[in-house]
Amino acid sequence: MAPKLRVLISTNGAAYPPTAVCAVNGAPAAVRTANFEGEISVFVKGFVGEGGAGDGAAYFDERPDMTYGIVVRGRYLDNPSGDDVLFGNVFEHPVRDSLPWGTSIATKFM
Repeated sequence: MAPKLRVLISTNGAAYPPTAVCAVNGAPAAVRTANFEGEISVFVKGFVGEGGAGDGAAYFDERPDMTYGIVVRGRYLDNPSGDDVLFGNVFEHPVRDSLPWGTSIATKFM
């Protein structure tokens, strides 16, 4: 069974309900809110499972050492403060057992 990766995008600061689905290694998903307009792309090197839309060569050919990328491109429609900007991840299942060695040390510095 091929792996499945579903990338959902929410624009209201809460994980659900998602407002857009972003294809892995495919075309960017458009995002528009009262404060921001732009697009989000997700790339996973070598991903060929369900939810994928290509091999990501356009992204990874210029970045051979990277294995994934989340690209947010756009512009703010007003002048938000740092308190108004939110970016985060929500996972449906725990990922702590599948993270690379050293991740816990790196996250302590953030």
